[in-house]
Amino acid sequence: MKSVNFCSLNAGLLFALVLAATGTNEAAIDRGFLKDLLEIPSVTADIPAVNRAIDFTRARLEKDGIACRVETDAEGHRILWASTDGEKVADYVLAVHVDVVPAEASQFKARVEGDRIFARGAHDCKGNVAIACDVLRRLKGKASVGVIFAANEELGGSTTRVMVERGYRPRRMALVVDAGDYGVFYAQKGNCYITVRAKGKGGHSSLAFLLDNPIERLMKGYEEFRASWPAVPKDGWGDLVVPTVIGAGQAENAIPDTAEMVLNVRSVTPDAPERVIERLKKIKGFEVVKVRSTGRPMASDPNDPEIQRLFAERRSRWPDKKGELARMLAITDARHFADLKIPVVIIGSVGGNAHGRGEWGDMENMDENADSLVAFLAPCKLNDRLREKGDRPLVLAHRGGCGERADNVVSSFRAALDAGVRGFEFDIRFSRDRRLVVMHDKTIDRTTNGKGVVEAMDYADLRKFRVNRSDEPLPTLEEVLEVFKGRKDVFIELEMKAVWSDVAYTDEMMEAYCRAISDTAKRMLEPGTFSYTACGMRALEVMRAVAPQAPLGLIMIHPLDAKGIAEAKRVGCVTIAPIMKGSTKEMVDAAHAAGLSVNLWHAENLALLDKAKALGADRCTSNYPVRVLNEINQEK
Repeated sequence: MKSVNFCSLNAGLLFALVLAATGTNEAAIDRGFLKDLLEIPSVTADIPAVNRAIDFTRARLEKDGIACRVETDAEGHRILWASTDGEKVADYVLAVHVDVVPAEASQFKARVEGDRIFARGAHDCKGNVAIACDVLRRLKGKASVGVIFAANEELGGSTTRVMVERGYRPRRMALVVDAGDYGVFYAQKGNCYITVRAKGKGGHSSLAFLLDNPIERLMKGYEEFRASWPAVPKDGWGDLVVPTVIGAGQAENAIPDTAEMVLNVRSVTPDAPERVIERLKKIKGFEVVKVRSTGRPMASDPNDPEIQRLFAERRSRWPDKKGELARMLAITDARHFADLKIPVVIIGSVGGNAHGRGEWGDMENMDENADSLVAFLAPCKLNDRLREKGDRPLVLAHRGGCGERADNVVSSFRAALDAGVRGFEFDIRFSRDRRLVVMHDKTIDRTTNGKGVVEAMDYADLRKFRVNRSDEPLPTLEEVLEVFKGRKDVFIELEMKAVWSDVAYTDEMMEAYCRAISDTAKRMLEPGTFSYTACGMRALEVMRAVAPQAPLGLIMIHPLDAKGIAEAKRVGCVTIAPIMKGSTKEMVDAAHAAGLSVNLWHAENLALLDKAKALGADRCTSNYPVRVLNEINQEK
């Protein structure tokens, strides 16, 4: 190979060679774009430079076919909106910013050392801009995602507020990509600046004993206020009031007539600034002369299903980092989404020395964050297009059609598939030696010629017995899934029966059980053709933790109701399966409005299937699936 004299290369070519050596690929941020963006000195106060960064970002996105819109505020800031579908409202909205704090000219020359890129804004926040651009490119036409590229976040972030006020907003969730490393922030403090003035009687400092020194009055007044204001807890999550600026006098030997102090209020309660002002006004000689708020507190519910799903995704991607679900003491543009009544979070990529010399961002971690966001924003969609003739709900063969053939054996699943059935539901348990066994009951007593508790027997022993009405043993999950391998025209509900067992599943056993089911299903089935269901919340919660993007479904043993819908949404389910008897169209409509598809059970004949259709069901479990399909096919 011909050698290269790096000393003779210009900086741009050298940078390109370094990037090439990192092995960039289709699922990676555009490192060349990031380098060029970092070298635009888009200091917040320099509006023309910030606008150049906005225009540069827009040009890069439009090159990838991403729909862009630009708004201009009263100060001349250009603000960019880009989305995967060209609409002003998206399911999910990311917020990033292209402006940076001031720096020396040398800090606007990007350099790379390994996976780190050094420059002003590499960590705050242009690395996150590159992440957002990559997410838009990869999710175009696959998910509803929009991004606000703000222009003045470092000086208040009003441009994000302007975009929200002009109708650029999320339907489901806002994600401010700014800080957080491996965790997720679900709350942040509000911020307000209160200027107070103390009046006195000035004069020559030699006559201080005859004068009223406003500086001393200011100091004593603040001490009086501090003594009356509650202390902040050790974790910092409280209403903090701290002096940040003091101004008084113009001469070293003169006592001024007035002195001023700025108090920075970092609050967790919305009315904290008003309470501070009220107390300040009671202090003798104090006057509140100016109040400037940059945002109220923002707090989302950490148990919100979307937040839990995002947190689980990030924890599973970086299991050794132990990122936290936490509250942020600082403030970001998240505050501008606080009134939309949707979950709002703050996340970010790894970096260091933000706002300082040697600021850097980790490009490999930027790639990983983009991957994480793509996985979160475009989870696998279920194969909901499957319907029976006459736009009827899809019929699911319960245990392979146990009313017609043997219960949960390979031949029953294969026969139903050959007969035209495209929906299936069956149950999964662990054997004592932790093999995944397809079995409904706690024991093998009813359905086989043997006796014993499934979880108390090794699979080799279970295998010795035969399922009634067949000459087959209890199948493993892999043996059943082999029937459907490569099929995209099916939908399968994998029921986790661990919640109903005579052997208690420890936390470790439950995690291993869920992980084994997930790994097997993902390896053998096509994406979107299956979901994991359970009658209890524990298995669903553990499955959500080990497989954050897993499509979950709650099985109910009573009619559909608001409580069941709320429970399903709490753990992030996408399907719900109540009994048909007693369920109403109003509640099915409510489940659909909550983003849940509905499986009503059981439809043992065509009349019941048509009843389910009238109720608005998406699927129906049946013990007699072939009979129901034959009735449909015999219609005139």
